[in-house]
Amino acid sequence: LAASTSAGTIANGRTATVAIERMEFLAPIRVGSRVSIYTKLNDIGHSSMKIAVEVWCHYQNEASARKVTTAQFVFVAIDEQGGIRKVPSPS
Repeated sequence: LAASTSAGTIANGRTATVAIERMEFLAPIRVGSRVSIYTKLNDIGHSSMKIAVEVWCHYQNEASARKVTTAQFVFVAIDEQGGIRKVPSPS
């Protein structure tokens, strides 16, 4: 959901997931933990975007956070009919 939200913001509209290039589960998330999700635009093409995702977990009774998941998603910008459209130029 975080990657999709970022892609929609970058594309200034609807997007569709076309691939998950990589996803690694590094550690479990325990019940009661606080989770933070970060996204970063890694690449942008004519109609596509690669969005990296990192999930960090703050376990109860632990002072520091731990990275628990990394992933890279590929999205394309789509129009209202579901056709591929150009991604607006970054400002």
